[in-house]
Formats: sequence, structure tokens, C-alpha cells
Amino acid sequence: MAENERINDPSQHERFWPLDPGVSSDGCPDCDLAIEHFLRGLELDLRLISLDLWTAGWTPNELIAEVRRSTGCVDATPLLAQLLLVDDSHRSAQARPPAWRGEVDALRSRTGITDFGAGWLTAWLVEQTSARQASECLKAVVLALSQLVAPGSA
Repeated sequence: MAENERINDPSQHERFWPLDPGVSSDGCPDCDLAIEHFLRGLELDLRLISLDLWTAGWTPNELIAEVRRSTGCVDATPLLAQLLLVDDSHRSAQARPPAWRGEVDALRSRTGITDFGAGWLTAWLVEQTSARQASECLKAVVLALSQLVAPGSA
């Protein structure tokens, strides 16, 4: 198969990364950097949405149940668990009410997630078996979370 045929063949894009270790775009360093910046920006946007939902009174269990219900995406649960645990890791003890703390601690115990650093979204994407399904799930989750922050806005 010629290189341009492989690029245009959707069956050749079932996995996200890595095509080669540390490479997410067939060796284009500028593309890799752009993808990395985009995903880091999306991580921050998701954390800000999580903060808005937390201050609006959503609990982790309610949020996961609602987004999973509204998206129908099986992979929404681990994605949201990671988001909520990352967001919680940046909170002070005083900012964690008992109900939130209990649910997040239970989520941490259930999932075993211990990585709260930058790059968590990329790690979630890498773990997915289908690039298309991961992309559709991520889009659905972002849309669902945005709707919960500002109903009727998307």
C-alpha cells in the first residue's frame, strides 16, 4: 500500500498513539507539538468545567451517572473518573466538602488512578482501542459537560 493510500484509508487509523514511541503524527514534530498543546489546553478547559460543576453542586457520582446516561458512551466513566480525580488533586482540604471527599476517595479506590499530572487526557486516548470511538466519546463528554454548565448553550 502506498503511503498516501494508507493515510487516506480509515482502517489504518484504528489506534491513536504512538505510531512510534513519542510520535503521534507520523513523525511531524510541529504536528506533535500542536497536538500536545491542543490536548493540554483541553485538559485545562475540562478542569475549569469540572470546577464550575462542582461549585454548581454536582457530586462526582451524579456527574458520572448523568454524563454516561446522556452520552451513552461506555468510556465516559473512566474519562470522567480521571478528570474528577485530577481536579480534586488540585483542591485544598478546606475546599473538599465531606460528601465530595467521600465520593472522590471511593472513586480513587475503585479505579486505582494515581496519575494526576499533565498529560492525563493523552494517556486516556492512548488506552482506547478505537481512535474513532475515543474521539466520538471525548466530543460527547465535552458537549455533555458544557450543557450541564450552561444548559441550552451548545
